[in-house]
Amino acid sequence: VIIQDPSSTISSSYVFVRTGSIFEGKWLGSGGSHYLEHLLAGGTTKLRSESDYKTIIDQLGGAYNAYTTYDHTAYFIHSSSEDVFTALQTLYEWMFHANWSNQEFEREHGVVIKEMERANSNMNRQVYQKTQSLFYKDSPYRYPVIGYRPVFESLKSNDLMQYYNQQYVPENMVIIVGGNVSENTVLNQIKTTFGAQH
Repeated sequence: VIIQDPSSTISSSYVFVRTGSIFEGKWLGSGGSHYLEHLLAGGTTKLRSESDYKTIIDQLGGAYNAYTTYDHTAYFIHSSSEDVFTALQTLYEWMFHANWSNQEFEREHGVVIKEMERANSNMNRQVYQKTQSLFYKDSPYRYPVIGYRPVFESLKSNDLMQYYNQQYVPENMVIIVGGNVSENTVLNQIKTTFGAQH
């Protein structure tokens, strides 16, 4: 999807992936989708190092983020219109060429554990999750997006790579670009990157 806005000074590039906590299959309740998001956004790929991506993002203005829900994970980079090509190329590499290191895997493991601890100390979050588990007794929606710590702790790097290869495929992705951009230029780039993965 391309949304053209000639008056815009900032362009936004998004990739929405149809994968979230309800799609985790044999890893249900692990929070693997969320953990994977941590590893992909800015992480090492087969093409560049984590530090390379830090430099690229800094040059684009440093405005990027990602989030995970029950049914999708989203990644986005805000940039100038002239830098949309770089933003899309970066997102493409994260989506299809991830190759995180053991150091990244362990570091983000610790980050997620801290997020779990914060969530467990938040009464509103606890009430919400308890309600979810009661409403959705026979549904994957009963599991928190971040996962349960014992199940999360059992995840191995190979598990996440298997899940990544299973879910991060073109038919599970929607790309949205908005701003003062050329529709033909953006479409051609998407075809030669994301489209070439078919």
